[in-house]
Amino acid sequence: MLYPTTPLKEISGVGQKIREKLSKWNIWTVEDLLYHLPHRYEDFSVFKKINELEIGETVTICGEVQEIKNKRTWKRKMFLTEAVVADETGSVK
Repeated sequence: MLYPTTPLKEISGVGQKIREKLSKWNIWTVEDLLYHLPHRYEDFSVFKKINELEIGETVTICGEVQEIKNKRTWKRKMFLTEAVVADETGSVK
């Protein structure tokens, strides 16, 4: 039987790797896990038209991917993926 004070290491299926990740959020017991709530909620079910977008806002758009490019960065030697997405009101990169 699990109790709120039961340490995660006593739960079957919760291994060392998972416990290490949870410990970064100070989650050590069943109670800690139950009370770990998201600090924000973002609703991605509402779509915006491209011509309604504003700088800095997080939105969901629905459109057609017109172009995709993979680029390698110069300094860090990482790959970046850029896409052009368009709807009936415009396009965005």
